[in-house]
Amino acid sequence: MFITDDSLAEQNAIKSTFPKSGTKLGLFHVAQAVWRWLWNSVNKVALGDRKTLMLEFQSIMRSSSIERAEFTYKEACDSATSKKYGNWRTYLQSLWERRELWSIVWRGAEMCSSHTNNYTEITVRLYKDIVISRCKAYNVTALVDFTCSVMEKDNVCRLRSFANSREVAPRLILTSHFK
Repeated sequence: MFITDDSLAEQNAIKSTFPKSGTKLGLFHVAQAVWRWLWNSVNKVALGDRKTLMLEFQSIMRSSSIERAEFTYKEACDSATSKKYGNWRTYLQSLWERRELWSIVWRGAEMCSSHTNNYTEITVRLYKDIVISRCKAYNVTALVDFTCSVMEKDNVCRLRSFANSREVAPRLILTSHFK
């Protein structure tokens, strides 16, 4: 199971590489797309109504059961705020048709309670910042060599700091559990 943003190219690449896999959309990216849609001036949603519509959508997205999701969807479609915006109701309908991709209630145990790809994004960012220092001038061989040498030095440094009791975070976590 892969968590992606709503990129069709990315989903197709995953499907062609791992044909037996499934994809879900990261909750952060779905909410971000809805929020951007609400703020897009083309959609003409009044400033005061944006928060209300977003909260209604989040209620659908985070519903605890299928029945609750269906109920909150109908409630969102019939709300006084929603009735002001036909384009919002059309957009909400298009999202609802793809609910299995983004709603928590349609996610199984294989998701391990992970609903976003932020962990992957931060890992890639740290790799770029720490290991390759945002340099793009490596060929594949140099990149592998550089990655191995820098990662090894970084891991040795971290292990030595921990072994010499210079790492404060594990001690703080340990003491906080016994208070």
